[in-house]
Amino acid sequence: MRAYLELLRRHPIVARLSAIQFVAYLGTWFSMVAVYVLMTRLGASPMLISWVAIMSFLPGILQAPIVGVIIDRMPFKPLMLTLLVVELVATAGLLFIDSLALAWLLLTLLFLRMGAASFYFTAEMSLLPQLLDSLALKQANELHSMIWAITYTVGMALGGVVVEFWGVSTAIVVDLLFFVVAISLFASIDVRIPKAPQIGSFVTQIIDGARYILHDKKVRYLLFVHASVGLTAYDALVALLADVLYKETIAVALSIGLVNAIRAIGLTLGPLLVGRYIRKTNLDIVMALQGVSILFWALMQPYFYPSLIAVFLVGFLTTSIWSLSYAMLQEATDHAYLGRVMSYNEMTFMSMSVLGSFLVGALFEYAHFTLPQTTAVLGALFLGMSLYYRRHKALFVG
Repeated sequence: MRAYLELLRRHPIVARLSAIQFVAYLGTWFSMVAVYVLMTRLGASPMLISWVAIMSFLPGILQAPIVGVIIDRMPFKPLMLTLLVVELVATAGLLFIDSLALAWLLLTLLFLRMGAASFYFTAEMSLLPQLLDSLALKQANELHSMIWAITYTVGMALGGVVVEFWGVSTAIVVDLLFFVVAISLFASIDVRIPKAPQIGSFVTQIIDGARYILHDKKVRYLLFVHASVGLTAYDALVALLADVLYKETIAVALSIGLVNAIRAIGLTLGPLLVGRYIRKTNLDIVMALQGVSILFWALMQPYFYPSLIAVFLVGFLTTSIWSLSYAMLQEATDHAYLGRVMSYNEMTFMSMSVLGSFLVGALFEYAHFTLPQTTAVLGALFLGMSLYYRRHKALFVG
């Protein structure tokens, strides 16, 4: 913990960005619990719930080529401030959703909000490598992920309570207030990073960015390795578990909040306890252990309270895998292409998340898999990714 505090002391911009991230993320989880509970109360099908989860990831896929060029050309502050405002406006629109007839509006608003959030995240991840050295960059990534996990823990837990006792609209209003605070914090930040000269038209730069990735084997493979963490996006799975397996044991809203909170505790404690031992040389083993923990969760899912132990283990290694693989990609990328590579990274990561969410809905609704069987498929896919890293380890470590 001392290392992270020292990082914030030495880099005030990182400290301010972390504070903004904390406030914005905390509010986001309030409203996401509200959205999933609203869908279950309105009688949404498992596939519609999966589409709600997919809307969290789809924008990052579709906008990636354009986003990267904009980040490489446009000053960071006005860009990132505008994106926070878009998130605020889209979140306010959620207050008008009161029936499944407005599912199209819900999906549109989620697309806009998560598109802006993905854009903002990509810009921030392009900014950090230009401010920090290799060790500080890895620590900043870990801190970012831990803040995500802490706010996920608190936001999901409190969000479940707020929705259960005060309603969906109240949770969304709380989210709006958090975004107002985030925008206020960002308005006074001082970010002055000179942009590398960009040659050619907008379209030419999109093509140039794609060509850079295709010709750099290490960058290309690391995109795929980091994307594997997208398989751990369990939003749709947790919502279905709460509605199908656990509603006789605990209220749906409280179940979603508690499961996500326990997982997030694992996400937070993992890097603090074992992060220093996880390196490029043993990342394949760590990824294999992640796959095994998902399979263990599948076995424990029929039993709500014992399954919480497995949920904790599922989150324990995720943060370290995410932060290390991200830092490896950031370090391997030429600064002139950071925006474009980070945006394509977001695209591949979100694609993997969409695959996971789609599989959950499709296997359960159409292939008639049980939810534990569906979870086991995700665990097997992660084990496959650990073998992929092992096969190409010499390239990553060298």
